[in-house]
Amino acid sequence: MLAEPVVEWTKTWEQSGFYKGEAALLERQLRKRFGPLDAETEVRLRAASGTEIEHWAERIFDARQLADVFAEETDERDG
Repeated sequence: MLAEPVVEWTKTWEQSGFYKGEAALLERQLRKRFGPLDAETEVRLRAASGTEIEHWAERIFDARQLADVFAEETDERDG
């Protein structure tokens, strides 16, 4: 019935809002740690999936520079 799609839409909207909040928090943390962000990084944060945001948020603790937060998995193993 109609109730099931409404519940699913609600969950999707709530999750979307949650990830937007996480992205905003990560952006503030990146600015505090690394200084002003370039436009490309800001766009990347806004377009990111929830999984990417969570992954980057964990990396901020070990990153020496901004590029380390966004490095590809293969780059980490090569380094």
